[in-house]
Amino acid sequence: MAGKGIGKITWEDFKKSPWWTWLFVVACVVLPVTTLGGAIPVVCAVLGALLCVRVAAAPEKSIPVKLLACFGITIAAWGLAYLFIFSISVLMR
Repeated sequence: MAGKGIGKITWEDFKKSPWWTWLFVVACVVLPVTTLGGAIPVVCAVLGALLCVRVAAAPEKSIPVKLLACFGITIAAWGLAYLFIFSISVLMR
């Protein structure tokens, strides 16, 4: 086992997160609202929000790297959810 508790997000992680983290968390959480629900958009939103908190709380990374990573995570979550919706709509034709 590499390390104990590496994959867990604790309350301390939330406390260590900078203020701008919440902008990305909100951007991820709004995803299921814009897609009118569904399991895949909810999973993308939750994973995106948790990954943004995890990256923003990482002490070994610089702030520009954290910002770019959170931006990329948010874009990937939105892109994956809408790619899935687009794929389903094409298959339903």
